[in-house]
Amino acid sequence: MRKIIISLVFVLLGMISFSTIQSAEAATGVTNQPDTGFSSIKTDYNVAIFNDNGAALYDDQGNVIPNLSLANNTLWYTDFANVRLSDGQIFYRVATDEFVSDKDVTTLYVAFSNDNN
Repeated sequence: MRKIIISLVFVLLGMISFSTIQSAEAATGVTNQPDTGFSSIKTDYNVAIFNDNGAALYDDQGNVIPNLSLANNTLWYTDFANVRLSDGQIFYRVATDEFVSDKDVTTLYVAFSNDNN
């Protein structure tokens, strides 16, 4: 009987901690995925390409996609970013399964004010 109670306590504690982790990830917009080598962060802004050579595109593992790039002087919406855990490199998603390196873009944050003064 004692062994069953102890086992139930551990099961319940595991369920509570798993639920807490899921809630924290939902609240912060950060999803840690150590098995993939990346963490994902929700974003809601644009990135601009200000580079004469444009910007290379990458897949979701950070590998360059041959013969694809974004043109100079273009603006792209990003809904999330992948951070490579091994070196901190950030890749912004600009299309389905296509990412651009933070080294090739300028992030644009737009702040709106409700101040009527």
